[in-house]
Amino acid sequence: MSLAEAVTSNGIRSVLVLLSRFSRYAGPSLIAVDIAGALAPLGVTVTVAALGTTGAFSSGFDCVAEVIDLRRDPGPLLSRHFDVVLTQSWSPACFGLLECGVRYRYLVLGSFSGLTAGEAIFGLEDEADVLLFHSARNRELQAPSLPGAAAPMLVYGNAVPSCWFEDVPPPPGALRRIAVISNHVPEELREAAHALEGNGIRVDVIGSDDEPRLVTPALVDDYDCIVSIGHTAQKAMARQRPYYCYDHFGGPGYITPLNVEDERTICFSGRSDRRKKSGREIAGELMRDFDAVVASSGQLREIVERDHRLETVLACILTAGIPSEPRTCRTPRNRNLRKIFQHSFAQAETTPFVRNIGFDYEAAPVLLHSRATRLDGEFAERLTVTRLPPFIFGSMEPSPLAIGLQIVFRPGVTDAEIVVDHRVAEGRDGASGDAVITSSSGRVSKRRQHCTVGVTLLVGVEPMAVTLSARLGEAIVPLLSLGFETAPSGSVVARAGEG
Repeated sequence: MSLAEAVTSNGIRSVLVLLSRFSRYAGPSLIAVDIAGALAPLGVTVTVAALGTTGAFSSGFDCVAEVIDLRRDPGPLLSRHFDVVLTQSWSPACFGLLECGVRYRYLVLGSFSGLTAGEAIFGLEDEADVLLFHSARNRELQAPSLPGAAAPMLVYGNAVPSCWFEDVPPPPGALRRIAVISNHVPEELREAAHALEGNGIRVDVIGSDDEPRLVTPALVDDYDCIVSIGHTAQKAMARQRPYYCYDHFGGPGYITPLNVEDERTICFSGRSDRRKKSGREIAGELMRDFDAVVASSGQLREIVERDHRLETVLACILTAGIPSEPRTCRTPRNRNLRKIFQHSFAQAETTPFVRNIGFDYEAAPVLLHSRATRLDGEFAERLTVTRLPPFIFGSMEPSPLAIGLQIVFRPGVTDAEIVVDHRVAEGRDGASGDAVITSSSGRVSKRRQHCTVGVTLLVGVEPMAVTLSARLGEAIVPLLSLGFETAPSGSVVARAGEG
């Protein structure tokens, strides 16, 4: 079955790709772009949601219909429905599926590293329709941890779109230009470039530390040899360009018919041979073995076209019958997993559960942390500061909430009192809600640079408000105002801004 047939027969109209970063020309981002580029021409709307994005990068791809930055504002993803969800790592998968409550008909849980902890498939494997691994070695490493998984375990293999196999030029006749494509160029490659240039061979370094560029067929065609690791290997071989596999891990050197099978099981990561070479040694190999590798370029191209064509891989992933009814991972059996995710994410250095708010540092405190706990449930809800102003706190369903705010004071503020004012409107069913101040007079002293204030209130009925201020001597300094409202989706959001 072709990809077009799989999309049509399964009624696929929307796809969500969840990943850690969509911000630079690197593996995860480019994989998301490749998938969108293959599906968009078939009438599929592709949304990308990531824990980090940059506008300059994310706005550069017409095939991606929507980009959502989960750290800045996860609101656009709350309770959304997609036909297919494809994840690339654990944290964004849990964020989208458990915290945002995304619904789907078909779930592809992906892991694109066998060594990175965040790429482990854990906890959601029983919810998946497909478990997708970037390499055969990654699948082998994780299989013992997934003994009961019923979903098929497929290999993505850093597949490349069909455009890489169109209008392929002949192999190069001589070694005149080399491209080093890397976001982490080791010093020995720079030394090799210097030695090669001394022999009349031009070397261009392309990557985030030098010249960031999107690697296209036209770019690869401009060079006689490519030096890189990972996702670039299939691209170079598809264009019949000799590929020298080496980067910050080391690497085996030129890819040939003798080592291609072993190297592609680890996605040409360079880890098969961690021996670090000198710059002079690398330059010597590039020049000495070039002609022999050129002679085998046609054979390598056939292997890549047969086994690493993206449309074929996606068709295999989507060939199984896709259920007609949407489902969700946000169920009672995943409550403990959600707790684990919330804990690990809250402890991360770049967690969105911690935000600095720009008050006058000389006079006013700064809100550093906020969380909420459902009173009638068995697990914790976290209210996430996502933007200012206004920033959004999200509660997935109407319920009582306890808001705890820890106020940390700047040096020089030795005595202060937190003042809480509240207003709760009458509920829809005639019942009135109210806010209970659990600590309306938090104080700070010279020995303690923070205090905590808690507010328990009923949300999900009608708009209500809570205002926090700090009494510094005779002055009242506004801190934060929370105004709650029911969102169109039925979830509850609290819109907050400076008081």
